[in-house]
Amino acid sequence: MEMTRRNFGLSALTAAAALSALPSTALVAGCNTSWITTAQKDLPVIVQVGETVIAIVGALTANGELTPVAIALIDEAAKGFSASLTLLQDAITEYQANPGASALARVVAALDAAQNDAPAVIAAISQLPARIISVITGAIGTAITLLAAIESLLPSTVAPAGNKAAVKASARIAVKTKIELPDAQVLKGQFNSLLSIYGFGALQID
Repeated sequence: MEMTRRNFGLSALTAAAALSALPSTALVAGCNTSWITTAQKDLPVIVQVGETVIAIVGALTANGELTPVAIALIDEAAKGFSASLTLLQDAITEYQANPGASALARVVAALDAAQNDAPAVIAAISQLPARIISVITGAIGTAITLLAAIESLLPSTVAPAGNKAAVKASARIAVKTKIELPDAQVLKGQFNSLLSIYGFGALQID
């Protein structure tokens, strides 16, 4: 796919929104742990993307391209998002060591927090040049897409009282519905292309 302007960032954000909109009954039911495999594969990429945003801010700061106010806003938002990812990693590690409903609830909370913190980075760059907006929007779009993919695989653990039959019926329908998930390596390659296009090729992730 040829990467131009903001196409990748916008398409990534659109994909993330579509995945995030899946209702809880569309999540994989039962004790399926495929989400752990996906998380182990995708989280390193998400963390690298978050670190790259911080590195971009550092490069722009060194070049004198950002005002002190812009630096403070972006740095705070990017580091907040990075901290959320660390909490998510910890929650997943905890779940693997001691799986259970409470541990899973902490994973869900951490995923929600990370997805809520990510848009703050985009909000912080709204007044910056288009080149910077494009590359950082692409970064956050990649991260949100992968976070939403992990969340879409989480087992549904809470059934509304008095409506168990409806939940079971919905779960059966969901199992028959194949959800096409994004490939972390493909998104990483697209993000690296975006970095090259906008002059940040040295920050490409491995």
